[in-house]
Amino acid sequence: MRSDYYTTLGTSANASATEIKKRYRDLMVKYHPDRNHSPEAEERSKKINEAYSVLSDPVKRAEYDRRLSAPIWYTQQQKTYGNDDQRTYTYRTYTYRTYHSTSGGRSQQHRNINPLSKIVSFFLKAVIIIIILWIVLHFAILTIGVVLTLLVFYLLWIFLMEILYLLYGRK
Repeated sequence: MRSDYYTTLGTSANASATEIKKRYRDLMVKYHPDRNHSPEAEERSKKINEAYSVLSDPVKRAEYDRRLSAPIWYTQQQKTYGNDDQRTYTYRTYTYRTYHSTSGGRSQQHRNINPLSKIVSFFLKAVIIIIILWIVLHFAILTIGVVLTLLVFYLLWIFLMEILYLLYGRK
């Protein structure tokens, strides 16, 4: 079961910051381990400090109130991805993202692109691919040409050696 910070401090959910501060001070005077030597006083003061640290900060308090009003199996995580439109939610053990786009399904970065820039981008990509293919093809042709040339010279050398062997014989 979730601990309720408002119940820990003994205030209502619509209590002001000054009421929360006053209640915190009263409880700490009552449950501080230096004043109260009962065994549960230290644990109680830790819970009071935790509740006050959340409820005294307006940002943490707003987040706590949102989590408190949500069902227990539906909690929003702290981490956001990208801009404010993208949030991560957890449903039981499955985490997923939701996107709240105001551009009719189109992302913010592709919304205001000039059609001419799309065409230029396409042709630049095509030219780069053609240049890479040309370099690879010519490297392959050059490699094959060098290997074939060396093979021809090797065969010519063997052929000449056989002719010289036939003409002059072995010495």
